[in-house]
Amino acid sequence: QANIVGRDGHGGMPLDFAMRRDGERWRVWDIRMQGTSMVGGYKAQFARLLQTESYDTVIRRLRERVEALQP
Repeated sequence: QANIVGRDGHGGMPLDFAMRRDGERWRVWDIRMQGTSMVGGYKAQFARLLQTESYDTVIRRLRERVEALQP
């Protein structure tokens, strides 16, 4: 668990990390802020996309976005 503090040093907000062990390392699996899961949010976004677009279209768009981020 961590605490985000504002620039003024006040207004802390707790973050909870869900961790998984990967061999000798620990990896963050999910981050929750005020009970809201980042993974849950992403799942909901993909579920909405897949209601209106095909799986192949969604994957193609994701790949295009990743390629656009490459230097």
